[in-house]
Amino acid sequence: MPQSDAPEPANERPAHAVAKSTCITFQVIGKASKTGHLQTGDLEKHFSQFGKIVKLHRYLNADNTPSTCGFVVFEKLAEAQAALSEKCHVLDKHHLKLASSRRVPSVSQSKQKVPSKPLTRQPKPSKRIFVFGLKSKDQISDAMLEEHFSQFGKVNKVLKPLTNGKPSGRAIVTFDSPKAAQKALAMPHQNLLTSDLQVFAKFPALSKQLFRSSNSDKGT
Repeated sequence: MPQSDAPEPANERPAHAVAKSTCITFQVIGKASKTGHLQTGDLEKHFSQFGKIVKLHRYLNADNTPSTCGFVVFEKLAEAQAALSEKCHVLDKHHLKLASSRRVPSVSQSKQKVPSKPLTRQPKPSKRIFVFGLKSKDQISDAMLEEHFSQFGKVNKVLKPLTNGKPSGRAIVTFDSPKAAQKALAMPHQNLLTSDLQVFAKFPALSKQLFRSSNSDKGT
């Protein structure tokens, strides 16, 4: 027998269906491949024959394509009742299944945020400097280093890590303020006795290496 293009009959709505609010929900009954082609404008045109539409919303699938479900809000309760009283709603060979809603369903509308430019995090000023080039023959003591670098500001601590129990030719000088450290860094090459000192800012990898060396030497 030849197949008919007529839509399958929808379940008849009970005669006692009463509109509980101006909002009714709808579900499009039909093949999914064809249902997606049903435009929202077509739904608005269909429901507008029953009264003035305040809002018509169609839910979206996970892939942002229109789903088969949604709701429509009329201006008056009588208009919603008129739509519910219609036994058969057919639109573009698709049946619409209606139901009364006690209230307007909440619709989460995610606001599209304009991506802001990534903020460049400024490194926190350090009070420490790293000094290289201490000659062993100069036998530069902590007190001598403190006196030398005190020209830039108050020195709180001087640490000279050892390598295998011997002077490494390096030192870590901690000032009382980052401002004093910046003044010392402004002069990357300095002289103390016969030693040509090189002053560097703090680098994480370098800092770990120096402290690891210092701690291991203290344990011996």
